[in-house]
Order: sequence, then C-alpha cells, then structure tokens
Amino acid sequence: MSLIKVPVLVAAALSFQIAFTPPAPPSKKGEQKIAEDKSWVIKLVERTLNKYALAPERVVIVGGLLAEAVANYALAAPESPTSKMILGFYGWRSESNTLHLWTSLQFVIGMLLCAIGIAIRKLCFLELGRHFTFEVAILDDHKLVTTGPYSIVRHPSYTGGALIVLGILIGFWSPGSWWMEGGTIGTVIGKVVIAVWMVKLVHFSVILSRAPTEDVVLHKEFGKVWEEYAARVPYLYVPGVL
Repeated sequence: MSLIKVPVLVAAALSFQIAFTPPAPPSKKGEQKIAEDKSWVIKLVERTLNKYALAPERVVIVGGLLAEAVANYALAAPESPTSKMILGFYGWRSESNTLHLWTSLQFVIGMLLCAIGIAIRKLCFLELGRHFTFEVAILDDHKLVTTGPYSIVRHPSYTGGALIVLGILIGFWSPGSWWMEGGTIGTVIGKVVIAVWMVKLVHFSVILSRAPTEDVVLHKEFGKVWEEYAARVPYLYVPGVL
C-alpha cells in the first residue's frame, strides 16, 4: 500500500465535489431565459436523473474515494488500535498478510486525468463567473465568452468534467485499490457501487448532449458574433478531434 495515495484520494474527492457544485448562487426567478430546444424524452431523462441520481452519485463516488483513503491509511500501520478498529469495520483482519494495497500505473493515470479535468473546469468557472449555470439558460446581462479555455474549444467545462469522471473511474477500479483487492466488488455493496457508477456514466452522457443545444441558444442570442466565434473555434470538446 502507499500512504501517498491518501492525500491524492482526498484531493480527488474534493475535486469531484467542487467540479459538480454550482460555482455561483442560483439566478433569481425571472432572470433566466431557459432553453427548451430539446426533445421531451431528453428533458424527462435529464430531469429524472438530476432529481434522483445526483445525491447517490455523490455519496458513492466521494464516499468511495474517502473509504479508499482510510483503507490505505489503516493498512500503513495495521497493528495500531485505530487501524484495527478501521480494518475490523472493513471486514479485514490485521493478521492477514495477503491483503495489501499499492499504487498502480492505472491509478496514477486516472488521478492525472482528474487533476487536468479540475484545472480546466475551475478555469471555466473563473472565466464565466456568475454566468456559469448548471442549466441551459441565458441571463439578462449574458455575454458571449470567447477567452481563456473558450478560445480553444466551445464547451471546455464539459471536457473538464469528462476528464474528472473518467480519471476517478480509472483510479477507483485500478489494481491495488481497496475495491479491487479487498473483495468488495463481489459483495452487495460492490454491486450497488457498480450500478451507481453506470448511472453516473449515463447521466454525464446526457449532460454532454447539452452542448449542441447550448450552441443553438447562443446562436439565437448573439447571431453573427456567435457565427464568427464558431468559425474561429470549430470544436466542441477536444481541439482537432470533436
């Protein structure tokens, strides 16, 4: 096992929490023009996932990362009273020498992707300020932001979010992790965690599908200015690719 994983896992948990928490207070009633350029099916799926899936996703992903951090900490000194109590709660026994955790290359890659993702996402928060909303909407004083990460792709916040989710997913299920080495994956808890992760991937895919809708709304609002911007920055998420 590696104690260096403990602060990294805690940082990943905080990153997820920050990245998927609205950076600005909700706009006042009547201040937004909400876009409705989506099919009723997409609206229903998105509304349902936002209402019922957000809390379980947060609990499982943030809680899972913190549980992994605690497991690494306890196994660093398994004979201490605190570690024995923690390991007993986890269902492990300190006399077993076969259970150990380590830092794999897959974990390192996952955490690097997560770090890049939170950096991009945070830059987007700073660049848009109060105009960064979690809804497809136009505020009364809305301006078309084309600087910072928005000068590279038109929807960099989604790129950052995708890197965070992908990075945590890769690290979460990496060799040497508690979830893979402790036998948790085969338990009821493990199956629930897998199910919630599957919901998260579907949920984020629905969120990614907002980008074309946002472009339609911005085009209607800013007209030729948006057309010139789209000509300069033709890619949605990844320069030269997509």
